[in-house]
Amino acid sequence: MNKKLLIIIITAAIVIIGAGAYITLRRTGNHTAANTTNKTGSAQPRKTANGAVHISEYSNGDGAGASVIITGAVGDFGESISVNPNGAINLEHNSQATLALSQGSFRLDVSGLDKNIVDAFTKFQSNPTTCSGHITATGTAPIVAGSGTGAYQGISGSFNLSVLVDEIDTACGADQAYLAQAFILNGDGNVTFK
Repeated sequence: MNKKLLIIIITAAIVIIGAGAYITLRRTGNHTAANTTNKTGSAQPRKTANGAVHISEYSNGDGAGASVIITGAVGDFGESISVNPNGAINLEHNSQATLALSQGSFRLDVSGLDKNIVDAFTKFQSNPTTCSGHITATGTAPIVAGSGTGAYQGISGSFNLSVLVDEIDTACGADQAYLAQAFILNGDGNVTFK
């Protein structure tokens, strides 16, 4: 066997084994990432409680979905999906957001927050050299009554949210398409369960 080919094969095997070990034993700071499934492969039951919660959401574009995590009285993660009240995808982001989490789902009414984001974009000013800029907006998002499923049946409450959007546009000026965009949402709220 060619010596160079053998070295490439051994190197590839080491990289694959190393990547597998990294995925299995991934560490962030002093915390080890835990596998959340039991021996049958189903998700471990999580406890929810009445009380204070914090939410963080991130997306790198204007699509319908974003990564989301909630901590505090609710500890869960998943995807936030922009929808209409009938559940259809809403790319305008001006109605509701379904938080599809690992233990169930519930919806937030984000229509008021969206109005504040649209208003902030009317004042958007990009850097004239780099055609990049950002906006910020705040608003309240109540939980849609009766929308809870799974561990979130009977959930109610609301979130006070802050949004930051960073954007690099194709050219400077009004109504330009963007080359890259980051949408970061976070906030606090209180939830109760019936």
